[in-house]
Amino acid sequence: MSPRTQSQWEEIREKSKEKILNAAISLFSSLGYFSTSVSKIAKKAGVSKGLLYNYFESKDDLLTAIVNKTFELLDNAFATEDEFATPREELKVTLIKMFDLIENHKGFLKMLIPLSLQVSDFGHINKIVSNKYDESTKKISRILSEIGYKDPEGEARLIIANLDGIMYQYLTIVNDYPFEEIKQKLINKYCDQNNII
Repeated sequence: MSPRTQSQWEEIREKSKEKILNAAISLFSSLGYFSTSVSKIAKKAGVSKGLLYNYFESKDDLLTAIVNKTFELLDNAFATEDEFATPREELKVTLIKMFDLIENHKGFLKMLIPLSLQVSDFGHINKIVSNKYDESTKKISRILSEIGYKDPEGEARLIIANLDGIMYQYLTIVNDYPFEEIKQKLINKYCDQNNII
């Protein structure tokens, strides 16, 4: 058997990190952040504590990695502005990608809800979340400004609040939630050229 290549080792490393992160999210959500030990996370992930510490310095470091992973998903939902002929088209694609994020990462997001309520007072986590909120607001506000909205920042905050509420309802009202209908209404409200701005 030939020795592993650098890319194979990197793939193994990434898979191990992913297993650890998923185990941490699952345990933080079910047992609570404060009741979850590093030992429990390692056991659930099927790795040694030493390997876990090789990737993450502490439980807090794991929590920060989870928050960063969440925001990487969000960053991928934003369309690149130079890809589109009009700002309405850019906003429509961005909204579609955000709804896709909610739909395609349901399990991950569902585990984050109880975790987010437990750690909302952590100063460093709160700062990361606040910075990402401001960044997202600016991105959406820029598009709305180009469309011609009178209060683009206020409308951007309203869009984000709507998406947060839709995500929460979709994840908790499992069977009867009209996800597609609400998605279409929000997209039509902000992207239909006939709507008053």
